[in-house]
Amino acid sequence: FCTLLTIIIVMQNTAAQAMTRRVCFTTRFDVITWACVILLCLFTTMTTTQYASAHVIGIDFGTEYVKVAGPHGTQQLDMVLNEYSKRKTPNIIAYRHDEWHIGDHA
Repeated sequence: FCTLLTIIIVMQNTAAQAMTRRVCFTTRFDVITWACVILLCLFTTMTTTQYASAHVIGIDFGTEYVKVAGPHGTQQLDMVLNEYSKRKTPNIIAYRHDEWHIGDHA
């Protein structure tokens, strides 16, 4: 919105400079116009800013092991432990007796 408004004002300002030869009027008009554009952009930016929040998880699919890191606390990432309190899980899948087995169970 601010970019479109700036383009329109610049186009109007260029046309006004071509039509009038009074340098004093156009210079004052330039300063007022740009001040209004900057204030409008600052106002719209400050009132429409929303903070994004997201959860992050990291997964490392290695050739032998899988490791997962997730958020812990406010700013730390920590390794997620598997059911055996280990940080890494074997990267293997097995299909036995009509059931899928993953990791240590395979």
